[in-house]
Amino acid sequence: MNRTFLAGLAFAVAALAFFAGRHLAPAPAKSPDGGSAPGSPGAAAREEKLAELTAALSKAERERTVEAAARTAAEKEIARLTAELSVARGAEAPAGSAEARATGPRFAVEGLEEVLAAFDWKTCGEAVRRMAPLLVDLAVALRDGKPIPPSVGDVQRWNGTLVKEVLALQDKGVPGTGVNGMFTHPGIQGNLVWAALADADLPLSEAQTSALEALVTRYSEEDRRRLAGYGEDTLALRKLLEEADLKDRFYADVDRLVTDEQREALHPAAMRGRLQVDLFSSGILWATVARPIFYSDRAGLETAFLQSAKQSLPFSEEEAPILGQLAAGWAASLPEEYVAEPADPLSQQMMIPVSRVRTAAKAQLSAMEDALGRLPPGSKAVEEMREANVVMVPLRK
Repeated sequence: MNRTFLAGLAFAVAALAFFAGRHLAPAPAKSPDGGSAPGSPGAAAREEKLAELTAALSKAERERTVEAAARTAAEKEIARLTAELSVARGAEAPAGSAEARATGPRFAVEGLEEVLAAFDWKTCGEAVRRMAPLLVDLAVALRDGKPIPPSVGDVQRWNGTLVKEVLALQDKGVPGTGVNGMFTHPGIQGNLVWAALADADLPLSEAQTSALEALVTRYSEEDRRRLAGYGEDTLALRKLLEEADLKDRFYADVDRLVTDEQREALHPAAMRGRLQVDLFSSGILWATVARPIFYSDRAGLETAFLQSAKQSLPFSEEEAPILGQLAAGWAASLPEEYVAEPADPLSQQMMIPVSRVRTAAKAQLSAMEDALGRLPPGSKAVEEMREANVVMVPLRK
C-alpha cells in the first residue's frame, strides 16, 4: 500500500473523531428575545448543554492526543511493512516482468531490507543500461583525440540520477569504502544487474535469477565475515584490496552466469575492466582512490612516488631513508612492462585497467608493511600509513 495514502487516512480518522465530539449536542435554547433568560428553564438547559459540550470537547482532545500517538506508531509500522512488501513483491514477480520492473528490489540482503526497498531500481536500471554504450563512445573519442560527442550530456544526466540514489546510501549501514564502496556492495549490484537487464529487454531467466540470488547472498555474507575479521591495526589499504578482490570475484561469477548479449549490455567488452567506464567492476571503487603518477624511466618512477607520498605521509627527516626504501621496494616489485612501455591512451585519460591498479596497490601494501616494521615507536607516519588508502598508479608517459 501507499505509505502517504495510509498516513493521510490515519490523520483523517483522528480529525473526524475530534469534530464528531464537537457536534454531539444541539444548540442551546434561546429566549423569545434571542437569548436565554437567566434562572429560566432555558438557562438551566443552556448550562447543562454547555457542560455536556465542554466534557465532549475534553474527551475529543484526549482522543486526538491518543490518535496522534497511534498515527505515529502506524506510520512507523507502515514504513516497515512497505519495505517488507516491496521485497516480497519483487520475489513473487517473474524475472524481467513489468511488475518486477515497477517494484524493487529483486534480491533481499539481511540487514539492508529498508535500504534496498527505498532504492529506485527501475530508474537506476535504465540509467546504467543507457550509460554503458554512451561511455564507450566517450572513451573512444578521448582515446582517438576526437571531439567529445554531444551524448556526454546524456551521460552526465543519467550519472546524476545514479548519484542521487547512491548518496542516499550514506549512513544507512551499507558496508563499503566510501560511497562507491557502498554502491558496489553485492546486494546493490545484484539488484542493479537484474534491473538493467530487465530494462534492456534481456531479462534473467528463472534459473539465472536463482543463481544470481545465491551469489548475492553468498558474497554479502562473505563481506560481513571479511569486515568482522579485521583488527585495529589492519591497514586501510589491505581492507580496500580485499574488498575490491571480493567484489571482482562477484562480478566474474555474474559474467559467467549471463549470456554474451546480456554481458555486453551490462559492460561492453571494449571498455570492460577499466576505471571510469565499467559500471560493473571494482573500477568504480578504485576510481575514488587511484592517484596516477607519470614518469619517463625507473629513476623518475621512484622520484614521482616519493613526491606523491610526501604529500600524505608525515615522515620526519630522520625517517626519510625509510620512505626512500619504501619507494624503491614499490618500484622494484612492479612488472617490467610498467617501466619499459608507455601506458595506453585510455590509461592516460584515467581509464586505467583494474588489473594495473590492483598490481600497484599490492606492491604499495607490501612496501608499506615493510616500512612499518622499520619505523620507530611513536612515529606519526605509522598512524597515517594505517589509515592511508590512496593508491599510486604508475603511468609511463
